[in-house]
Amino acid sequence: MPTIMPLCDCQQRPMVASFYDLPEPWVRSVRPLATRPERWLRLVQCPHCGQRWQLERNDSDFMPASTDGRSTTKVPSLAIKVPADADWAHFDDRPVRIAYLVQSRGGLSSERCLWRDCTNRALKGFAHCPEHVYDGVP
Repeated sequence: MPTIMPLCDCQQRPMVASFYDLPEPWVRSVRPLATRPERWLRLVQCPHCGQRWQLERNDSDFMPASTDGRSTTKVPSLAIKVPADADWAHFDDRPVRIAYLVQSRGGLSSERCLWRDCTNRALKGFAHCPEHVYDGVP
């Protein structure tokens, strides 16, 4: 029986999503282009539309969303669209990751970040802004 390749929905997907939200048949169909093992990253290409994606798979850092309403402390492995004109070796994914952090945590609070001299609003549920949370400031 021939294997049916899944059609892509790359154009409808956001710039960043949880790796685990991607359809498994599509993930198995992507073409590997490059790897950065030090960061558990893979550059892959959709065989249908040519969209490049940066995928990370570090299951030790993956914690699925809580089903009982409790927040989690770890960020899921991400799938990030890589623009066609981007040099992946120098691709800065930090802004996209921070945007995902804000979206996945419900936005910003009305409180100010407690980091000295920071005037940004804090991430909901945190005392610090998304940039400081992402950078690991306690």
